[in-house]
Amino acid sequence: MNDQGTAPSTDRKPHEDKDIQIIVVTTADDLDDSFNRNLPMHVVFEKALKLVGGQGQADQFALEYGNEPLDIARKIGDLADELGWDDRVELELVPKPVVV
Repeated sequence: MNDQGTAPSTDRKPHEDKDIQIIVVTTADDLDDSFNRNLPMHVVFEKALKLVGGQGQADQFALEYGNEPLDIARKIGDLADELGWDDRVELELVPKPVVV
């Protein structure tokens, strides 16, 4: 305990345990939900895929932020910190371009 009667702070970031509100714009319904920062981004991706009926076709879609595809294997919080997201972010679920 410190002299204010609280436990000493750790090296954790203040927002580390907070959920983040993620909006995913799709061609069908939009996803608007709160996610724990420790979850992998593929949880958001899978939930958005269900809205467009894309389950089983994940390789045909990409989750993007600012027209850049996201690494859905990474944690939501890691991407949020790296890309400067606040408590709310808007992403897009887009079809991957077909390579001919």
